[in-house]
Amino acid sequence: MRYPLSNPSNTERIISLPEMASLLNRHPKTIWRMWAKEGVLPKPLMIKGRTLGWKEPAYNAWLAEKAGV
Repeated sequence: MRYPLSNPSNTERIISLPEMASLLNRHPKTIWRMWAKEGVLPKPLMIKGRTLGWKEPAYNAWLAEKAGV
């Protein structure tokens, strides 16, 4: 079972592609496919034109939705 990430400050943390892959226990290419081709994951942010990242609240909301909460 995956747990929501906690952030003690009020800033929105960005989850990198390698970190998302680790959280979901999937290869980064699989994470990209889950987002781009299958539309399973929330839309990521494009950082500096070439890096993907997800806002932590979007990840937590997606996780809660998948868990049926």
